[in-house]
Amino acid sequence: MSEGMLSLLDADSSPDVIISAETSTSSSKKRNDKARWHLAISLDGLYILLFDNNELRYKVIERERKDELSKAKSFQIDKNFLKIEKKNSEEQYIKKKEQQYPLFQTALSNLVKYPNEHVIFVAISLVEKNDMLADTKNQHHSKTLVYRMVKNNSGSFNEPEKYAEYQIGGIVRFVSPTLTNEPAKIPKVQCLIFNAKGIFRYNYKNTSKKNIVKRFNYPKLFIEELTKLYKINPCLEKIEVCIFDHYFVIEQYIEGVQTIELYNLITMEMEQIFQERLYKYSYSIDSVLIFTIESGLEIISKNFGDNAKIMFGEFINKDEDLLLIIKEPKKHATVIIWSLFSSAKKHIQHHEINGKSIKTRENTEFKSYNSRCPGDLLTVDTDGNVTSIFDVWESTKEEEFPKECYCKLIPPDKNSYLMPKRYAKKHQAHTIYRRKKNPSNDKPLVNNKEPWVADHEYKRFSAYLDEEETIQLIIGRTTVQIWQGKKHNLFLEYIWSNNTKPGDNDEEDALKIEKLEVGERNFYLEVSWTCKGSDKKAEIKWPYEDGHVTAIRHACEALAHINHRKYKLVGYKNSHKFVKLINRISLVIWRFIKKKPHVWKLIDVRYDVMKDIIIGGSTFLVKYILFGEEDKHLHIPKIRRWDDDKIQICKQSVESKRVDGNKQEEIITDGLTDLQVAIQKRIDRHVIIVGYLLEYYTSNAIQNFGWLITVSKAIPELYNHKLLDYYAKEMFYKECFLGMEMSYNIDYRDVIPYEIEKKRKKKQSFIAFSPNTKLIIDEKNRRFDLLKYLRKKYISIYTKIYQYIFPNPFRKIPPEIRIVPLFEFATSEIVEEQVKIQKNNPQSFISKLFYLLFVPRGYLSKTSDKLSPFVRIIRAEKDNNIFNNPTMEAAIKYRWIPARNYFLRLYVFFILYATCFAIICEFYLSHVRITGNLNTFIFLLIIYFYYLGFFLIFVEYRQLIHLGWKNYITFFNLFDLLALVSPLVVMTVFVTSSFKFSNGFADVVTTQEITVAISFSMLVLWFEFILYLRLLSETARYIFIILNILEKSYIFLLFMFLVLAAFSHSMFILLQRPTFTNVTLKSDTFSLKNSKTNKPIDVTVTKDFDPNSRVDNPNSNFLDSLISSYFWLSGSYVQNDTWDFWAVELLTLLASIFVVTVLQNMFIAFMGGIYSDADTQANSALLRFRADSVSDYEALDDIHFLPLEPDPKYIFYLGRPTCLASWKEICDKKKGIKLYSKYEEKIAEIKDLFVIENLKVENTLWDWKDDDDNEFSYETT
Repeated sequence: MSEGMLSLLDADSSPDVIISAETSTSSSKKRNDKARWHLAISLDGLYILLFDNNELRYKVIERERKDELSKAKSFQIDKNFLKIEKKNSEEQYIKKKEQQYPLFQTALSNLVKYPNEHVIFVAISLVEKNDMLADTKNQHHSKTLVYRMVKNNSGSFNEPEKYAEYQIGGIVRFVSPTLTNEPAKIPKVQCLIFNAKGIFRYNYKNTSKKNIVKRFNYPKLFIEELTKLYKINPCLEKIEVCIFDHYFVIEQYIEGVQTIELYNLITMEMEQIFQERLYKYSYSIDSVLIFTIESGLEIISKNFGDNAKIMFGEFINKDEDLLLIIKEPKKHATVIIWSLFSSAKKHIQHHEINGKSIKTRENTEFKSYNSRCPGDLLTVDTDGNVTSIFDVWESTKEEEFPKECYCKLIPPDKNSYLMPKRYAKKHQAHTIYRRKKNPSNDKPLVNNKEPWVADHEYKRFSAYLDEEETIQLIIGRTTVQIWQGKKHNLFLEYIWSNNTKPGDNDEEDALKIEKLEVGERNFYLEVSWTCKGSDKKAEIKWPYEDGHVTAIRHACEALAHINHRKYKLVGYKNSHKFVKLINRISLVIWRFIKKKPHVWKLIDVRYDVMKDIIIGGSTFLVKYILFGEEDKHLHIPKIRRWDDDKIQICKQSVESKRVDGNKQEEIITDGLTDLQVAIQKRIDRHVIIVGYLLEYYTSNAIQNFGWLITVSKAIPELYNHKLLDYYAKEMFYKECFLGMEMSYNIDYRDVIPYEIEKKRKKKQSFIAFSPNTKLIIDEKNRRFDLLKYLRKKYISIYTKIYQYIFPNPFRKIPPEIRIVPLFEFATSEIVEEQVKIQKNNPQSFISKLFYLLFVPRGYLSKTSDKLSPFVRIIRAEKDNNIFNNPTMEAAIKYRWIPARNYFLRLYVFFILYATCFAIICEFYLSHVRITGNLNTFIFLLIIYFYYLGFFLIFVEYRQLIHLGWKNYITFFNLFDLLALVSPLVVMTVFVTSSFKFSNGFADVVTTQEITVAISFSMLVLWFEFILYLRLLSETARYIFIILNILEKSYIFLLFMFLVLAAFSHSMFILLQRPTFTNVTLKSDTFSLKNSKTNKPIDVTVTKDFDPNSRVDNPNSNFLDSLISSYFWLSGSYVQNDTWDFWAVELLTLLASIFVVTVLQNMFIAFMGGIYSDADTQANSALLRFRADSVSDYEALDDIHFLPLEPDPKYIFYLGRPTCLASWKEICDKKKGIKLYSKYEEKIAEIKDLFVIENLKVENTLWDWKDDDDNEFSYETT
């Protein structure tokens, strides 16, 4: 089975198939007995196990030698295996034997290659009925034996060693964990036993027999189904149909919604969720659904008849074909081979049986008669003969094109039909092979269809493919084309190109004809060329065995090939020819899609046709594929590219070369997704294609988030082009970015981790988390972990107390869980590397603690390439509005907790730093005499102060190196530096230099300047302390409200300052030198009386006023004048109270009216208006702060005391995002507006190209007749 595609029949059909000879009579009398033979095949399909339950003997042999199975040596298993059965009376024993249970299950592992020996494991399980019943405690006498067999040099196996024995029974399977990243480690084998109680897993390592069992529980809803339906009837069939290859598939169908969960049995982790209605459920499966495991999207569905039941299905021939066995009522089963990537007439073949029949059995026991393996089905008849499905039919495949090319032109063959050789009229470099012996006109249908070639005299060859000379084959410098029709009504039928890249020399890469043969409407051509010094060859012909598929692939490749050469066009006429050729190629592809949409969908998955079309720049063709047939979804996004027998994971690889002087063209190598290809082109036409793709993906993602599987990695790349960043901002207002609600077919308790569930029960809040995608291990079978037990107990007790004090009425209601639709949005290569390092090279607790306390953490990556797409967006986008959507807020929420914990650690370091400074300075300013232990303590405190200061400064330095000056210089970072450096400077210059070991600070002389420096340093430390409170949600909100108010009001404050400066300057000029202008002081009248006699006292009071003193005259300098004018706002008019001068009174009156009455009240009203906006934008500012902190933390080499978990593929969240209301309001305004609307009107689009008239071409070489077209379904999830 392919890693990329999966057929749904695998999950619901059971191969109840037996292949036997029709003439055999030896087994007829045994058909009512229980199955004697049990067949198992290793997972890689290389070895066969045949078990005889009558004799309790088994054989193991290579699959290729299955015909020698009767001669192979058999091995006896433990004779006590059925001991309990034989204790009964003979009558009871026979009666028991005739029942379905107990029965046997067998399994065979792959050949495990250890350093000194090659080993294979055999498992035989005796299954009791109670093993397959829910809610039963007695296991009776079920048993599973595991044997270990060593392969010797002769290729056979030595005597088996009894490796393990377990007192449980069930369906047994072996899986082999892949160790591609750990070649030095010993290979592992895992034995799995499935029964109604769960999945029991045993790990085997060479000769070690210390196997600790782990029991994995099924998902909650699956357990409930087993409990309800299988208390009396065994669930063996139910579980067995869920197992195939190394996957476990669970299907749920509730309230019209069908969900399929796909678990990897090696990792016990869910790999994919397939949601929505995939097919109409029926026990008699009559249709096949093929979908991608990668994204969960349906590719195609085909119906084989209402009465048909699909008994078996398997991908064969490197997943190019699908083998099916179909059974209809009262008929023998038939074998069908479906060539998935073909449009030939016989791409679905029904094979006849030769001498043997395929029979079906409904009894569970007969399932042991067959075993599937990669690309085949093996069965054993009642006589113990093993047969392959490929042994039972005769192929009815017909020759696709029996016609022969009867005219051999190059090299010439005198024995074949000779075609007259001519030269095109006025073009002696164009050689033409004619059909007509005496043609009246030497002018060909087409002369030059390579307009990018500047030299019109380049050599080319043509040959006519029909007697009427209406079909012309033309071989140019880098392309081979077929044109047909009349002179003024020509159609392109076929085009092939040698796919040389831009910048290559076409003259050196010119095609050389090695062989050319022509027939009636067919040809055969062999060409060669040299590319960058290496010789290349190709075989070109018409028609092809796969119908139209190869021809369409060549047409798509030609689009890319031609587009690479558009910079070589010279002149308007050649440009016009170039556009017409692009349109003609697009028409060829469009006709095929219109006629064979089901084949197009399959080849879009199999080949890189969409990538070639995108490179070709055919915007109207891309738009038709994405939106022309909305119900068919003609394009499926994919990350992995299918390259013959291997899958390549897409990685960015772009090279650039200069061609034709200053024009630059990008060479896009294999490995990019289709969306990334469009982004990397970076020209106007591809800007539209990017918009088409994003609109297509986001519109379909409302129903299935698998459509966005390629989007998350591409979003950061949008910022590399000045026109594409528009898409990055606008796409987040699409409805799909609310997140897809998790189906009720999946129990939320399987997904929500224990800690998150307890937090949810405490209070209803917005929580983002990494889902639990693994099957839960039964705690009864795990080792006792004291720390984990205490931690769980603490969480449980704390939760109960919290719920009692603050009851949450919603805690018993199942939560609404949504999934962030972007695949691996928060997945970082740095975290993956940290997980591997932590696993392969674990550090001790002491070393971790040392690094935590004494070594500032560095950064693991200097570039952003290894960072997650989420963080790369944060660093590229400067607008805070990008965070006002549920997807970004959920990602920030998920990443914030570990980042916050790191910065809180720095906060503690800073508090200690500031505390040390305050204590030392207090002793310094008090001139305290310090002796003895206190003196030593102060000295150590000074050392600790310097350690903390330099530690925190080094943290800032590493951040500066990581971010660079441009990104580092912000207000907050500069203030952080000021808060660290200023106390260090004050401490070094003034304090530590005055410290003495004899008396401490007793001899210190404190000056005014020193006191001011310490005072202001302390003020800065307090402000830094307050700014650190941004790490806490509530205080952070107030801080950002204040900052937003200052940001919005600083213009008004600046205006008020200028007005005050104007009045203060006027007062400064007026009162700077009052003695020169004869300005007099206001006289004060005093009356003094004797308190005893109440008589006036004769005394003279003289006012000592110095007009040049800033104490007496605040207007003696401009700064004091400005300060005194500011106090007008509080009602203090010092100038008017001091001077008796009409000008002062006039200025005071004007200032009180304009500044106090008008501007001050305006500012109060203005503050009321901007507060609501500041409150709203505080959430965006808070998200920006957290996003920046997360961005910084992700690249950090932090210390992790607990095991670091890998990043999830998808982030889940529950609760209501804070931005939801405002986001929905904007979404409603933008609803109906396409992402590409802004740029599409700038591109000239051909309106009459894809019309019905162009669908019909007379005398075409393409044969569109196929009766199977109507049997396909296009309902895409």
